[in-house]
Amino acid sequence: SILISGFWSLVNERFDPRSARRLIGRIGTGGTVGGVIGGLLAARASDTIDVPTLIPILALLHLFCALLLFWLGSSDRIPAPERPSTTEETPYRSGARILSEQPYLRSLAALILLGTIGAALIDYVFKARASEYLTEPDGWLHFFAYYYTVIGIVSVILQTGLSRLSLRKLGLAKTVGTLPAVVVLGSFGAILVPQLIAAALARGAEAVIRNSLFRSAYEVLYTPVPADEKRATKSIIDVGFERMGDALGGGITRVILMVGAPLAHYLMLFLAIVLASFGLYIARRLHKGYVSAFERSLKQKAVELDIDEVEDKTTRQTVILT
Repeated sequence: SILISGFWSLVNERFDPRSARRLIGRIGTGGTVGGVIGGLLAARASDTIDVPTLIPILALLHLFCALLLFWLGSSDRIPAPERPSTTEETPYRSGARILSEQPYLRSLAALILLGTIGAALIDYVFKARASEYLTEPDGWLHFFAYYYTVIGIVSVILQTGLSRLSLRKLGLAKTVGTLPAVVVLGSFGAILVPQLIAAALARGAEAVIRNSLFRSAYEVLYTPVPADEKRATKSIIDVGFERMGDALGGGITRVILMVGAPLAHYLMLFLAIVLASFGLYIARRLHKGYVSAFERSLKQKAVELDIDEVEDKTTRQTVILT
């Protein structure tokens, strides 16, 4: 989680909003293509390699990515943008203090927290229903390898075909809001059709949107945030609040299984709908926060854009008005 958050922080800090908006889509596509390749390799390797053997291979891949990220961050291959010079020293502020002072960043943190809890609840329902159909241990690895491979393929198609169109027509906040909207619809479907196929579609839709439309808009939302504030808070939001969401999702799942076992799956899905509904409300508020932060950056000349090269609806309107 820290590796991924650090990577996106590097991308956000090294590119202006226009360049970041264009390149984040390409980078996201590379990530989803990697997911497809990884799923296919896992499916093929499951015939000869057991799960414990795959874990150190995964660790080595992450170590290689960490070394590559360190090289990118310390090299001139990604030139850092010019920052306005200032003679005043910016006083140090902790990430927690900045979060307490910035409603916009708190909204991002709340969106991540609620989305992660909802994803954990849907994921449990999906895997619990899958366990009812998959009784052989070998069947698990094959099923999930091909399942996530399909998710990766659909994510690539959505990323390349719809992400730029969504940013252009809907803007950043509404594109981010597609994730909680899909969770609401998918959870309703899984409640109405208590079968594996409905739970698989709900979990798959959440993963596809998170890896495509949501990611393409979410990372751009950080571009107007000053570098010092971004460095202090982004890892807290991306890592701390996401892991907190996992923990809360697991704890809520445990409590529901203890007190309402007969209706546990329905309670989890209903709670996922409630949390996603709050997520939709927060996504609407992000529009105002992004516009305010971006206006401030433009007025301070921390960001300069050519209006003809701006693609997404939110930024274009902000530049015109400012």
